[in-house]
Amino acid sequence: MSGPATLANAPRVLARVFLVVGAVVFGTASTLGLLLFGASSWLARLPLAVGALLLVAGALLRRREPGTAPARLRAVLVLGVALGAAALVQVAAARLDVSWDVTTSRRNTLAEASIATARALDREVLITAYLEGHDRAAVELEQLVASFARHTDLLRLVRVAPSDDPEAARAAGASVVVRAGERVRKLRFDAGAPDHEAALVSALRAVTTDAPARVYFTSGHGELELRDESARGMSRLRAALLDEGLEPVPLPLAVAGRVPDDARAVVVAAPRTTLSAAELELVRAYLDAGGRLLVLCEPGDDGGLGGLLGGVGVQLVDDVVLDGSAFASVFGGPEMATGVAYAAHPVTRRLGSAMTHFSRARSLAENPGTLATTAALVQSGAEAWGEIGPVTAEARRDDVDVAGPVTLALAAEQGATRVLVVGDATFATNLGLGLGANRDLALNAVLWLAEREQQIAVRARGRGGNLLLLTPSARERVAFLLLYGLPALLVALGLAVHAVRRAR
Repeated sequence: MSGPATLANAPRVLARVFLVVGAVVFGTASTLGLLLFGASSWLARLPLAVGALLLVAGALLRRREPGTAPARLRAVLVLGVALGAAALVQVAAARLDVSWDVTTSRRNTLAEASIATARALDREVLITAYLEGHDRAAVELEQLVASFARHTDLLRLVRVAPSDDPEAARAAGASVVVRAGERVRKLRFDAGAPDHEAALVSALRAVTTDAPARVYFTSGHGELELRDESARGMSRLRAALLDEGLEPVPLPLAVAGRVPDDARAVVVAAPRTTLSAAELELVRAYLDAGGRLLVLCEPGDDGGLGGLLGGVGVQLVDDVVLDGSAFASVFGGPEMATGVAYAAHPVTRRLGSAMTHFSRARSLAENPGTLATTAALVQSGAEAWGEIGPVTAEARRDDVDVAGPVTLALAAEQGATRVLVVGDATFATNLGLGLGANRDLALNAVLWLAEREQQIAVRARGRGGNLLLLTPSARERVAFLLLYGLPALLVALGLAVHAVRRAR
């Protein structure tokens, strides 16, 4: 094709580029731009204006071509429809707060417990951040508080730059201070830490809970220790209960002579010696009066509680659960039983498909003949069984054993009385609490007994992964390039290549 002919086609090619690129930019801005950035952001307004100008410029260039009246009419109609659609989307974007989390780990979505905590706030909470504006931790905190603010109007974030007010920053003694009235909780908010969400939830509960409920742990019989930080201790469970607004308190029954009146629940965690007759009578009287009891027992040791538990519908089976599934082999062998099925009960309803793990557990069964209502909270897979007799490396299920699936945790209710028994105590120790959903199961069990069902939910976990956190201006530039610049460039290049090939 000759040079003059090519020049003659230039307006047509340019008009086509303007129309297509303008449609791409305008359409993207009027949909994704408005929904993601809001009607007041330049990331939506500027592309809308640029897209509209490109459409108008393309339509004007087409006017110079003969026989394009229908094309111009179609362009005007398309532009009118696009403007109307953009207006509707802008109105919707102004009224709705919509966001999507497209990360595989759901790292940008609050846990159910965090959402419940935000919605349960009954007073204004002031969060003061002593962080510089360019600090990565400040960006993380703003994003986190914004996520909570979607579920409550009672959170307020104030940032004080230490460079502007060093005396206030020194007096605060922490990078983040959470305050509600006279209650104050200080947080260390390090950039990139995986527990930001859990730490903020704990602080919100601490400053808005008037009086923590007391949960008593029996002592004096070799039970697991609350402050023991070894693998067999329960210091991690103690800290988790404190975060939930529950106060764990040791209870030496032989010394106290009674269960305190303020007990929301009593926990008996793997006693190695038998409770005395007097102590058992104290526990029985507590249950008869509508008490709440959690028993964590090991094979061969029940602390003398077997008869008492049988009266409220729970039978302890004298066996050791062995698990032949592939999950058990990964986590330590056949004596590590895996819980895979859960009852539709407040304690386990939200565990979903998460697994729980129990090291050398005993199975449980419903004891018929009582008035109690029972629920098999956690059950193993069909590959597990309860081994009756000595456990050896060659052990295989036979007719005298308990066929799987076996029950590993069982709840019973009779009137106001609530009892929950787990055939293993190590799942709640420092070593076991980090396996699968063990932590959620342990906390949910105590919360249900203490009548704190509203706090039962899936909790925040460490987010992990490598996060790239940018300042707001940097995020805007990256978003603009990815959402508008790159698609427009690709479309323009494609049209240019097509035009050149046709010209040749």
